[in-house]
Amino acid sequence: MTDTRAWRAMWRVHFYAGIFAMPVLVVLAVTGLVILYADTVNDWQYGDLYRASSTEARVSLDDQREAVAAARKDWGIDSVTPPRRAGDTTVFAVSKDDGETVRNVYVDPSNGDVLGDADPGAGLVGLANRLHGFLNNDSVTVPVPVLAGILGDEPAFTPVPVGGLVMEVFAVWALALAATGLVLWWPRKKGTGRAMFVPRLGKKGRARWRDLHAIPGLALAVLLVFFVTTGMPWGDFWGANFSFLASKVTPNQQDFWSMDPLPSTAPTVGDLDRIGNRIPWATREDAVPTSSGSMPTGMDPDMPGMDMGGGAEPASPDSAATLPAPAASLDLVARAAREEGMLPGATIAFPADDLSDASAPAYGSYVVTNPWPSNLSDQGALFVDQFSARTLGRSTSAEWGAVQQVTEFGVQTHMGTQFGLVSRIAMTLGCVLVIWSSFSALVMWWKRRRTGLGFPRRPVDARISRAMIVVAVVLAVIYPLWGLSVLVVLGLDHLVIRRVGPLRRTFGMVDPAPPAPPSEDAPATPVGR
Repeated sequence: MTDTRAWRAMWRVHFYAGIFAMPVLVVLAVTGLVILYADTVNDWQYGDLYRASSTEARVSLDDQREAVAAARKDWGIDSVTPPRRAGDTTVFAVSKDDGETVRNVYVDPSNGDVLGDADPGAGLVGLANRLHGFLNNDSVTVPVPVLAGILGDEPAFTPVPVGGLVMEVFAVWALALAATGLVLWWPRKKGTGRAMFVPRLGKKGRARWRDLHAIPGLALAVLLVFFVTTGMPWGDFWGANFSFLASKVTPNQQDFWSMDPLPSTAPTVGDLDRIGNRIPWATREDAVPTSSGSMPTGMDPDMPGMDMGGGAEPASPDSAATLPAPAASLDLVARAAREEGMLPGATIAFPADDLSDASAPAYGSYVVTNPWPSNLSDQGALFVDQFSARTLGRSTSAEWGAVQQVTEFGVQTHMGTQFGLVSRIAMTLGCVLVIWSSFSALVMWWKRRRTGLGFPRRPVDARISRAMIVVAVVLAVIYPLWGLSVLVVLGLDHLVIRRVGPLRRTFGMVDPAPPAPPSEDAPATPVGR
């Protein structure tokens, strides 16, 4: 196989990888830009809900909770996020129908007025999150095998949105796009070093567009690898399996203090995650401890901050009487969280109690998580006893396993927060490069297309180098769904496209030339197939 044939085969793979990956990459780039600047977009769209009438908070969190409970009588209150900055509103997350329907209720902390509510998945940012995660369609699902069921106690199959699977598969095709693009960028002739990095703007036509596509594509190839590898942990299928595997390989060492609390009725911190209230990826598999049901010696139930109705809502109408101690007020919990170093605007998820077994009641604890996304060192979960407001333990980067630390570092960099402005600029540049490379690829295809769709011709005896085969096998092992998609593509190629004349011609599989008449010279070589 000549170098030209190898190059043409590589270019054909690059072309088809682009067909698969480009639409998804453009969606991810556009929605990624919205997510990167989510605060600005939300302030523009929902400024009337986000801004309080005064910068001074005069109403307690407990009184604000009562106002929400009165205004939304048929809804359960799941969490509260105190104002991050002076002049911001307090946000209560409420739900009904077993958590399937959720809303964010906004309260003015200066006077306790309920300003309104909004679907956390609504608006431009909500739409961007849904498109970024599962193409804005989580209603169509298919059961897929999960390691937590195969190796653990969970069901062997779990329903996953089809849109999420599509995003995962085509995002990995971007890795194939990046790898083949780097091979094509590498010069085949000596003395072209400068042309590798400086576009030849003086050229005309396709040569200039080739440089305008390939040279920015060099930086994009590196960023694509980073985008995909740091984004996949949030995938519904791959991410869930990776999270379970990471918890077994390098488990988090949760730091529980003062006692040895049992797991709560909320099995993991990951159960608290939802659109609009994200939690750190690295804490997904962490257990939530139970509250002790006792108060420190000498604590007066009637002291300020101790209020039977100020903490978690009872699990049932009759369960309040079964609580072993007065529940700590939200203000006491918030103050305890600040004293433990949690950031302003940390979300306080309410305890989940299980009192179905009177002989062994389980009292959940508050789970406090810092605003997400933010710097790795600020991520983690704090567990607070719902009765005494004392710290039960925490799960921060200091307690996380090595895999969790590296993954969360990548996630926060992906979100543009790990290195502050530098991260945001780099991620913004990556999104812009995706859009530009997709546009320039379309221009190049238009300029060089043949009759019809103009797919590149398949070279005779096309073969992929051993190095690329090894890369493909490694990717298929790491990302099995992508490997399955490759088998599907190869099956269609061999069993359908090659056997249907119009499809053969459309996909560049030109029928071989008729054999030349016998002569003393070597027989003619077919032009392609």
